[in-house]
Amino acid sequence: MLPTEVPQSHPGPSALLLLQLLLPPTSAFFPNIWSLLAAPGSITHQDLTEEAALNVTLQLFLEQPPPGRPPLRLEDFLGRTLLADDLFAAYFGPGSSRRFRAALGEVSRANAAQDFLPTSRNDPDLHFDAERLGQGRARLVGALRETVVAARALDHTLARQRLGAALHALQDFYSHSNWVELGEQQPHPHLLWPRQELQNLAQVADPTCSDCEELSCPRNWLGFTLLTSGYFGTHPPKPPGKCSHGGHFDRSSSQPPRGGINKDSTSPGFSPHHMLHLQAAKLALLASIQAFSLLRSRLGDRDFSRLLDITPASSLSFVLDTTGSMGEEINAAKIQARHLVEQRRGSPMEPAPWSLSTMSWCLFMTQGSALSLQPVTLTASGNSLMRSMPWGVETSLRCACQPCSWPCCTHLHSQISLSSRMPPPRMPFSPTRWNP
Repeated sequence: MLPTEVPQSHPGPSALLLLQLLLPPTSAFFPNIWSLLAAPGSITHQDLTEEAALNVTLQLFLEQPPPGRPPLRLEDFLGRTLLADDLFAAYFGPGSSRRFRAALGEVSRANAAQDFLPTSRNDPDLHFDAERLGQGRARLVGALRETVVAARALDHTLARQRLGAALHALQDFYSHSNWVELGEQQPHPHLLWPRQELQNLAQVADPTCSDCEELSCPRNWLGFTLLTSGYFGTHPPKPPGKCSHGGHFDRSSSQPPRGGINKDSTSPGFSPHHMLHLQAAKLALLASIQAFSLLRSRLGDRDFSRLLDITPASSLSFVLDTTGSMGEEINAAKIQARHLVEQRRGSPMEPAPWSLSTMSWCLFMTQGSALSLQPVTLTASGNSLMRSMPWGVETSLRCACQPCSWPCCTHLHSQISLSSRMPPPRMPFSPTRWNP
C-alpha cells in the first residue's frame, strides 16, 4: 500500500556520483533498487505493477469463490499491505503463489527494461515526454492490444513483455505530465480508450514553465489549464518556454527555462516536483488497476488467470482405458471426471491445459499383451475436454485377424463412438486366431 508520509532525502555528493555511474540517462518512476539509494520511500514501477496486479487478483478471487474452501472476505484485506503469499494462501492454500510471483516478475522486468533498452529508453512516445501525448497514448493502446493477442495465442512470455511496456508508459504519464498539477484526483478518463480524443493539449507555441534555479521547483508552473509534459534530453530539442523533465540526468533542464516538472521520486535532485510524488503514484496505481481490469474483461477470467499464472495447477490429465471389458469402470471414471471438470471449469482453479488420452489393450496369445495409447488430446478449455471425452459412450468390440510381427496373435480392438447412450453390458471376449 502507498505510505502516507515520505521523509525527504537529499543524497550527498558521493552518493550522487555513485548514482550517476549506476543509473542510465533516462527518466521514470525508479525501480526498487534505485529508490533504496536515491530516494528512500519513493514508489517505484515495480511497486505500482505488483500492487495493481494483486488488487485485480483479489477482485477475481472475491468473485470466484474457491471450490471446497470458504470464500474470501474483502474486510480481511482492508487496511493492510496486500501480499501475494497471504492472498494465495487464503484462496488456494500455503505455498501456492510461486508461479504467480514468477509471472509478475516477468511483467515487472519488462516494465523496468523500458528505461534500459536502447530502442526504448530515449523514445519520448514510450514515456509521454516532449508533449507527445497523443503519440504516447497510441503506443500505449497498441501495447495493450498486443498483450491481448499474444495471451490468446498462449504466448504468455510475449504477452507479459508487452504488458510491462504498456504499464511503464501508463505510469509515466502521471509522473511526466502536468495531470497532477492540474488538480486532477482520478486517472485520465480517455488514456486507455483510443476512440476518445485527448482534449486541451498544449500547443508548440504555448509557454508552460518559468525559470527555476533550484533543485526543488514548486512554483515554476505557470498555472494554465492545458495538458503538457516535460522535455528530456536533446531529442527532440526543447522549444522556448517549455518545461523540462528535470533532474540530474536531463540535459534539457540546463536550458531556459531551467528546472523541470517530473514527479518520479521523493528526491529533489532527481524530481523537481518531488512534493507531488505521492499524488502521481496514487493516480498511476489507480490507472494500472484499470489496465489490469481492462485486460481481464477482454481476455476473460480463464485467459487472464493464465496470463499471470494465477492458478497453481499446471495441467490436469485424464487417461481412460476404453477396452470393452472396462465398461463399468468407464462409467465410474466419467462421473468422477465430469465432477472435476465442472468444479474447476471457469474458475482460477481451472488447469492449463487439460489433456485426454484413451488406451486399449492388444492381446497376444503367445507373447502376453501390449498397450496401445491413442494420441493425447490437449485443450485449453474444460468445455472442449468434455466434448472430446467419451461421455455416454457406446463401446463395442471387434475381434479380427490382422497381420502383426508376432506369430499367432489375436488383436482386441476397441471402437469408441460418441453418443448419448450408456455403454451396453460387458461383452465376453471370444478370441479369433490368426493363421499367417
